[in-house]
Amino acid sequence: LLGTAQDKLEMMTQRYAMIHQRVTRNERFKKGRSQKLSLTSIDLLLRTANRTASTTFVLLGLLRTNNTTEAKSSHPYCLEDVTGTVTLDLTQAVAADKTGAGFYTEQSMVLVQGHVGDDEMFVVHRMGFPPLETRAESEFVVPLLTRRDRETLPPLEVYVFNNVLLDDPQVVLHLKGVLEELEYKQAQQETT
Repeated sequence: LLGTAQDKLEMMTQRYAMIHQRVTRNERFKKGRSQKLSLTSIDLLLRTANRTASTTFVLLGLLRTNNTTEAKSSHPYCLEDVTGTVTLDLTQAVAADKTGAGFYTEQSMVLVQGHVGDDEMFVVHRMGFPPLETRAESEFVVPLLTRRDRETLPPLEVYVFNNVLLDDPQVVLHLKGVLEELEYKQAQQETT
């Protein structure tokens, strides 16, 4: 039911890779454009010697809580990609979308544009979500199931649990019973 820490790491790495590929396929990031944006990895950003306030970078990463003690109070968030982590200074940040839309939560993949400050924090000028692409654009790169394939698949069953208090032994016992019943039901379906 629950994966290991390695499973979570692999899932997040694959998620990052898929979103990174989608971003680099976007027109604004394609090579050869006169005013194209270029993604920089956090590792490369931190190793770059020529970092001035006038040098802006675009980063893609996972928005998460900053766990370093000294930065927790003043700068509670950082950005993480597969190469490293950088603390974010969001005091100057505005939404990248012209409408100002955006609801950013922890574990969101975001694009940030800004510069490295004197204190080695990444000062965010603009923040937004990775660009979307149409289904046709996605299918061109990653072929999806054909209509015939979709018709032969069994319907997907989704179960939603709400207010599951795992610190209550009775709740855990009942949850275990529900999950065992679902497992039994699935085993029966597979044998028929």
